[in-house]
Amino acid sequence: MSEDIVTGGGRRRSGRPWRTSILSVGLTGGIGAGKSLALEFFEARGAVVVSADAIVHTAYELPEIRAAVVSRFGRGIVRPDGSIDRHSVASRVFSRPRDLEFLESILHPVVRRHLVQVIASVADGRVVVAEVPLLFEAQWQDLFDVTVTMGADSIVRYERSAHAFSDADFAIREALQLADEERRALADYYFDNSGGKAALAVWVEGLLESLRESRLGIGHPVAEEPRVDLAAPVTVVDIRALAEEAADSWGERAPAVLTGSVAESSSGISTDWRRIPPGGRSVIEMPAAGGAGRMVILSGHGVLRGPGGLPQSVEAFHAVLLVPGASYELTNPAEHAPLVTLEVYGEVRPPA
Repeated sequence: MSEDIVTGGGRRRSGRPWRTSILSVGLTGGIGAGKSLALEFFEARGAVVVSADAIVHTAYELPEIRAAVVSRFGRGIVRPDGSIDRHSVASRVFSRPRDLEFLESILHPVVRRHLVQVIASVADGRVVVAEVPLLFEAQWQDLFDVTVTMGADSIVRYERSAHAFSDADFAIREALQLADEERRALADYYFDNSGGKAALAVWVEGLLESLRESRLGIGHPVAEEPRVDLAAPVTVVDIRALAEEAADSWGERAPAVLTGSVAESSSGISTDWRRIPPGGRSVIEMPAAGGAGRMVILSGHGVLRGPGGLPQSVEAFHAVLLVPGASYELTNPAEHAPLVTLEVYGEVRPPA
């Protein structure tokens, strides 16, 4: 995960027409940077979201837009059902600068007007995130309090986009947009999304929490949050042997959450193994009486929320200190891999 705060030198404020009681975030990035998935994560965590691409999709249904596009490009871009074939239009305009300029001249005012309406309608205390691929190219920084650029390695972005674009189309569209370095220099926040979905989900949660607290004053004061510290996975028990024992006892069953005691040690250490399938979640309630424990991550990646509610990323070969009397929520945002943990209660110390 990577997040860099930059100066945001390209931002303009004079056009901002709405209240200071809400927060508007402009999200941009290159092809295949992961903007759409990030928007889903923002929405899942309580933000109001809007996509410029979705606005463009519906804009073609407006009579005045449809008439202008057909007049410019002919009846050949009309499907049998009467709708505009956006792919046919795109394949033409991205290789003809004058046609692209014409299309943007009729679509951009519609998109900007809709963005303004959405942001202005948001209730007090809310965060609205708008995915705008050409945010800086269109110079729409004035619409947003905060701008965020997502980037990724060019090979990663190409592979993510291979299903939608040919090599030639990818290269042409890339050439028409700002480079990642330019977007990064203009943005308030930058995230390198070359990694997996779990890291993206954690970053989205962290950014939202930080913005809500710093800009809207509705976060959790850091001083009041019990900290959950990551540490090396060291215990006085053989965690891998216990995991194998638990796997044998549970077999291949995979309901939402599997939990169960798998061993009791004469030294006063008890252990619980749990397997959380993709999309699953588990709540860990630590008893108030008794010592601390460790939750050892044996495989997969997860997101852990401690008593203060702030998320942190956990992955294989990490161990998390569990505080007595605290409640934790562990989720597995992965698509395929199960998240396997082992909780160890009692005396936890490095091996001799």
